[in-house]
Amino acid sequence: MQAGGTLSFAMGAQPSSWGTAANTLPHSPTPQSTNGSSFYPQPLDDLSQKAVVRASEGTVNLEQLTDNNSETNATFDQERPSARFQFKTESPRIKRYTLTSSGARNTSDPKSWTLWASDDGIHWGQIDRRTNQTFAWRSMTRAYTIKNPNAYAYYKITVDQKSSNHPLALSEFQLLGYSGITKGFTSLKRELEHQYELKNVTEAEWDHLIRILDQAQSAYKDGNLSASISSMQAAVQQINSLLYQTNASEKGSGLLLADAHAIVNLLSD
Repeated sequence: MQAGGTLSFAMGAQPSSWGTAANTLPHSPTPQSTNGSSFYPQPLDDLSQKAVVRASEGTVNLEQLTDNNSETNATFDQERPSARFQFKTESPRIKRYTLTSSGARNTSDPKSWTLWASDDGIHWGQIDRRTNQTFAWRSMTRAYTIKNPNAYAYYKITVDQKSSNHPLALSEFQLLGYSGITKGFTSLKRELEHQYELKNVTEAEWDHLIRILDQAQSAYKDGNLSASISSMQAAVQQINSLLYQTNASEKGSGLLLADAHAIVNLLSD
């Protein structure tokens, strides 16, 4: 159709078989290995509200930076202001972040900034940098992707340059990542317990898998994604072997396998 053409449609009282073959189905955006998962796919969530937020001195209405209301704004009085986000229960893997310009008059927008990350809140590494950015209208939200994101307990944005001499103001700042990973571990363990109660999984298999899942979840909470993924891949192999055992329920093992693959995808996507 790139060169142009004509589409002709012959209408009738009965539907035809056009477009009903298996090979005419649209491509699925999710991996086939996760088919049947109880919690996948997951959308990106704003995780900034789960963090303890601190900012440089002279900041007014800091709580409005993450209140999900573009009609409010936080104002920063320093020359190079910053805001720090600390996650205490787990180290999330932030894939994207957004900034929303203030709707207030006589304020300036961020023009150049640096996004930092840290495991301990002391040693920081740059994970993204933007320069000469503009906001075309008030209360405009712009999204930015972090290349090769990893998991950290701390994130910090430092504004290096603003758009004018007026005080810097931001309506919203969001850190976007997956929030369903912990729930995924819980769901997977619950289904494993259910299969054990049905005697589809032996006590030895249940104990072995639980220990693998605990290791994976602990590594995830500590921000060690490679170790978590490695443990989950071991879990996938163990669950996959259950599919070939006569005492295992195909439906139950299939759900366990789909959920295990889903966690791997959430950790590595």
